[in-house]
Order: sequence, then C-alpha cells, then structure tokens
Amino acid sequence: MQEALVSCIRRSCGAASSLPMRRHEAPVTARVIGDPESRSRAIVLRLGAGKRDVSILWVSARGGVLCSCFAGTQNAMFLSASARSSRCSHTVVFSQALAASGVDPKLFQSRMRLRADAADFTVALDYNSAIVWAVLYHSVFSIVSFSAANVALCIAPCCRRFRGRCGHVRVVRSKHGPDGFNKPLHGSSLMAVKARKDARKPAPPRERARVLNNEEEDEGVEKLPSDTMRSPHDPDLPALCSRSKRNLLPCSGEIEQGEVWSRTADWRTLFMRRTAVTSTDNKADVLKLGQIYSVLARTGSVRDLRQVLVEPFCGSCGQQREERHTVEKERAILTVHHPTALPIKVSCICSVIV
Repeated sequence: MQEALVSCIRRSCGAASSLPMRRHEAPVTARVIGDPESRSRAIVLRLGAGKRDVSILWVSARGGVLCSCFAGTQNAMFLSASARSSRCSHTVVFSQALAASGVDPKLFQSRMRLRADAADFTVALDYNSAIVWAVLYHSVFSIVSFSAANVALCIAPCCRRFRGRCGHVRVVRSKHGPDGFNKPLHGSSLMAVKARKDARKPAPPRERARVLNNEEEDEGVEKLPSDTMRSPHDPDLPALCSRSKRNLLPCSGEIEQGEVWSRTADWRTLFMRRTAVTSTDNKADVLKLGQIYSVLARTGSVRDLRQVLVEPFCGSCGQQREERHTVEKERAILTVHHPTALPIKVSCICSVIV
C-alpha cells in the first residue's frame, strides 16, 4: 500500500515516480481523481477486488488529511471544519508514504487542498467491469456503488444511515438519470456488466481455409495495390515486363557434372550386379572392379559416394564452410537420366550448425 501511495503522491506533485514491473496486476492501486473546473482532487485507494476494499483520501480546506472508508467511524464533515485529520489505517499509511516520498508536505497540501467553495462532481472508476463512483458532496469525498438491483451503497461514515438517499447518491443519480444503471458504459445491471465483459473479450482469430477452393487463386492480383513504394527514378512498369529471353540450357560445368554422375551410376550398377552373382571367380572380379572404381574416383571420372554432398559456400550468408562447422547428414536417393543405371543412395546435408 505504501509503495502505491508514494508513487501517487510524487505524480500529483509533478515529481518522477516508478513502479516495479510485475507479471500480474498488483492488488493495491492508487490513482488521483479530480474535477478540472474546480481543481478538486483526491486519491482513490483500492486494496482488493471487492467494493468494500476501496477508500478515498483528500486534503481538507484547512489542511487536514481525511478519509472515507468502511473501517472509519469519524464524520469527515465535522473534521473538515477544523485542521484535524481522520484516524484510520489508511491515513496512518498515507502519513508514512508522504514522509517516504521525499515531497514537501506543504507542496503536497497546496496541490491537493480542497477549496471551500468546491462544486459537487462525480467520476466513474472501472475495476474489471465493476463500476464505482468517486463523488464530492459538500466538501466530503465518498465512494458510491450500485448493485444489480440498483441499490446504492455509500461508504462515508456520515451517510451510512441514509445511504440510499444521501447527497453523494443523489449527485450520481442526477447526473446519469433514472435509467443510468441499465446503460452499458457505466451501468450496474447484469445486462450492462455482461455487455462490458463481452466488449473486452479479444476478437477470435480468423480461421484461414486449409484448401484453396478457387483454382485461379492468383486471379485479380495484378489489380491490387503494391505494398512497395516506387521511387521516381525507378523504371516504368512496362519496361520491367519486357524482359529479354533467357537461355535455360545447362552450362558446360553442369553438363560435365551430369556426365560424372551418369558414369558413377553406371559403374555402381555393374558393381552391385556383380556382387549378386555367386560363383568361384566372382571374388576376383569384384576386387578388380573395385580397383578400377577407385582409380576412376581418384581421377575425378566418378564421384566417391562416401563423401557428403555439400556446397562449398553457404547459400544464405555466402560464407565458406569449414571443418569446424557441425553438419547433420540425411540419406537421399539420386536418380540420373542414364537408361540402364539404378538410383544411387547418397548422403547430403540436412542443416548446418555454426
């Protein structure tokens, strides 16, 4: 409570204040309310979620600190005629917070002191769809709330005997009319409370279709406005569309790689078919084919399938891959256009961890 009051006191005097960040909303809040026309200000202190946990503190015209709460028993109207202050738990904590805030008490009194001729006014306070009213009536602040059946409750000790027809309740009813409790903005009826809760619910996310029903899903795209702003120096759109024809034939390097892979698939097919034959001379033939394949791999005529297929440079950042980079291998099947060669099982890179 003291931490919230210290921050509220410093803000009311124009001094910088701060509060620690919390994951959940703090159960204690303090805010300054007032009337801009008569410069009547007070501090509304909330200690819990109930309507009885709200109190209001202010400085009287003679400099006393007064409070209206359920725990108090003193008549604030009598105390406001002198420089006396109320005696309750809220005023005790407020005095400690004023001393801990570092603000001059005289400065705070000059900023928050209530004028003797202050006009009556009311301010609505919203606490999680529960509306309470901070009301000033005859130099006494109080908190007024209404039930779902439009029964009024005023927390000022001097108004509890006539809480249904006291001056604070009449100020609220005169401002919002006889049917004010049914209004969705500040009403207390069940319909009004439900309307406020429904208005605060976040909108449900729009579900996107998993399957495109329109075969021409790009129909009308050219008529939509572009997201990219064009510069005056950019070429015209017709000039961008009239591009020169591109040759899609493979280059000489790609043709050489295709020949190497075709030769690799052909020799591997010969080797695999020979190992499937069961004969006495098969062992010598397989050894001879292995020696020939090793010579071809050493000269670059075929690929060594024990090596992982990886590009020397990264396609995203352009950096060259080194031995320090950890790679994750993945098995793949490579099919070539050779008419008699079988598909080859190779290893390629799935991802690179730098």
